[in-house]
Amino acid sequence: MSKKTFTDSYIEESLSLTLTDAGAPLDRKFSYSDIDTETLAEMKKDCSIFYEKNGDSWGDDEKAGRNFWLSRNGHGRGFFDDDDLSPPDRKKLHDLAKKFGTFDLYVGDDEETIYGSPLHGRKNGSEVGLRSATIRLAHAKPELRPVLLPLLRAAADATPKEHKALIKKLKMK
Repeated sequence: MSKKTFTDSYIEESLSLTLTDAGAPLDRKFSYSDIDTETLAEMKKDCSIFYEKNGDSWGDDEKAGRNFWLSRNGHGRGFFDDDDLSPPDRKKLHDLAKKFGTFDLYVGDDEETIYGSPLHGRKNGSEVGLRSATIRLAHAKPELRPVLLPLLRAAADATPKEHKALIKKLKMK
């Protein structure tokens, strides 16, 4: 087993659990090679950091890579319910994975490339990941940018109540 096994299983899990806008898992149409190079580099960096600091805490690198994806993204499974780990290690690894924040994958407008971004920088419990939203804006169809840009600016500083109003406004457009 190895850091490569850990990273590969993390990426495989990300593709199998992330859904397209149509509700299908990404891995039905996309593979590792379809992930944008910057996104892939960010994913590999996170895996490397987590593995280097914690790789001696588990026995199965493949399972641990999957658990890292699950725990960091709050999937309701992950390190915390891994029976192969001691209860203290379950809690420790789950809490450490959560500190990385969630990671969002999505299909670009070209329908061929997977992009992603960590959803850091949440304000007031808002589900807006400013960096992720900015990347999505950059890859949005040009005719949508004038509508999305003011919403992105407003959402960056929104309270939860304001955030709900922005979502409602966006759905009306």
